[in-house]
Amino acid sequence: MTEETQIIKKCINGDVESFNYLVSKYQSQLLRMAYRFLNNWDDAKDATQDTFVKAYFSLKTFRQNHRFSTWLYSILINVCLDKLKSPYYRRKTSLNISTEANTIDNALEQLAEGELLQKAIAQLPLKRRRVFILVELESLSTGEIAEILGCSESTVRVTLMKAREQLRKIYLELNKL
Repeated sequence: MTEETQIIKKCINGDVESFNYLVSKYQSQLLRMAYRFLNNWDDAKDATQDTFVKAYFSLKTFRQNHRFSTWLYSILINVCLDKLKSPYYRRKTSLNISTEANTIDNALEQLAEGELLQKAIAQLPLKRRRVFILVELESLSTGEIAEILGCSESTVRVTLMKAREQLRKIYLELNKL
């Protein structure tokens, strides 16, 4: 039995300190991933917190033959997707995307900070965005992603290919500034 499995069992039995250990272990990874989905640090922090709350109350459903990190990622992705689908969030992000750089200097500045790439990723459809982020930015394997998303590895590969193609087109359009 791994140390993490023992900690999870303690959490299920009500040991809050053990759960705090899991939070500190995974918090920065989840926050970074949430930011890549939501493109806003405050929203990413909220999504990360929501993920840990949902995980805590769902620990009894965690299947211990799976990796805990994979289970957390799937919860986070669902939390982020719910946020992105909300009318409030769509209205908020459409305003951010429409305020693009109007000079070459601003475009170069955005590119240097990665903002242009973030804007391009934000315009991908949700299914493609989540696969792209998990493969390219989080460096997860297609097997891990298939497990997280509940699909086949070939579906992950095809979705990634389509995401890359679409992202290339979006990025070139944004880069014309």
